[in-house]
Amino acid sequence: MKKLMMVLLILIGMSANAQWNYYCDFYQGFNNVFGPGYFNDVAFSSQDTGMYSFTVQHGSHNYTDSLQLTTNGANSWNAVFQNYGGVNIYYSPPNTFFYISLDFNLDDVIYKTIDFGTNWTAINGPWDYITEFSTPDSSTFFLIKDLGLQIVPSLYRGINNSWTFIDSFYTYKAGSMCFLDSTNGFLAVSDSLGSYTCHSIIKTLTGGTSWTNSFHDSSFNINKLFFLSVSKGFAVGDSGKVVKTLDSGSTWQYINTNYSNSLNDVLFFDDTLGYVVGNTGLILKTIDGGSSWQQEILTPPDTGNVIKIMNAPPGSIYALINDIYNYPELYISYPHSGVGIPQISPQPSISLFPNPFSTTATLSIRNYELGIRSGEVQIINLLGQEVKTIPIINQNEITINRDNLAEGMYFYKIINQNKETVAVGKMVIE
Repeated sequence: MKKLMMVLLILIGMSANAQWNYYCDFYQGFNNVFGPGYFNDVAFSSQDTGMYSFTVQHGSHNYTDSLQLTTNGANSWNAVFQNYGGVNIYYSPPNTFFYISLDFNLDDVIYKTIDFGTNWTAINGPWDYITEFSTPDSSTFFLIKDLGLQIVPSLYRGINNSWTFIDSFYTYKAGSMCFLDSTNGFLAVSDSLGSYTCHSIIKTLTGGTSWTNSFHDSSFNINKLFFLSVSKGFAVGDSGKVVKTLDSGSTWQYINTNYSNSLNDVLFFDDTLGYVVGNTGLILKTIDGGSSWQQEILTPPDTGNVIKIMNAPPGSIYALINDIYNYPELYISYPHSGVGIPQISPQPSISLFPNPFSTTATLSIRNYELGIRSGEVQIINLLGQEVKTIPIINQNEITINRDNLAEGMYFYKIINQNKETVAVGKMVIE
């Protein structure tokens, strides 16, 4: 019945030029069959493929966590992993999911899959409670271990399936963290070990072994960091506040949203197109880098808190909302609708390195099962425009030169000799 209502509401919303439409909910697990439970997290690698987890309570002290996978746009979900309790899910292109869960001793364990949940690798470490996690690429991650107020938090770095202790923070708590690569990172921090309210941003150029002050405002409670590149980043927080940097955190400028809602997440695609989301159903969009903002419409309306916004390439984005009954629901929008970007998931036989890149990158075809003997690589911007074409002539490695392309996100589309699209992937120029 709810699916029927969703279809009707989408049709109504389209006729009213609605920008966001109800897509699905995560009520699975909250029924009489499994018992009471609660939603943990969700992450998507594309519009069709994603994972979410919920924890079910059996009796007073027995918990089971279930990790669910969809490959058909949330039309159906299948369990791919179970453990004692889930925390968060993180996605790293092209096909890696990190999942933080609890083991039998209720210690955090990081699980990693590169085949959408068929196989999992456990990464065990001395972390009892992981509060922040950042994965700049599929083989590298950074995490914060924090056991509570007045206890010193610690930073660890993982490469593949091993880990290294990096640093401890003796004077403040760590909040939102964003690493762009293995050396460059930013971290929101509090003023003392006795508070988790973050008023400052610090940055590292050494993979976390040393830090310098980047930003401080005692009236700005920072909730989330997002960096488009090493030089360009954003921070959002309470009272509708947004700041951005264009010079790697050397200076920051305030952006006026004209709203006072607490902002919970931020996503930018390039220098101009971006979103911030916040409490009471607030989703704001900018097409001029934050100089002006427009509130987006939710269909049906929802005044729950928007807690997360996710890119779902190649042509959609998701917003996660805790509705007025505190149940999680997903809304979808197509910021580039009508531009003709195909809905094709990246193929694991294709890789691009480095990604992000500044001058050149190499696109590798690791087998010939795709039937590519000749064809072309098309580079498509976020407006759906083809901005570069590179011929393929009996090659399994294709060099992509930046030339005059601006910083930001693009898609590469591989066309074979039969004019068929065989792979689509994301690339970032910084």
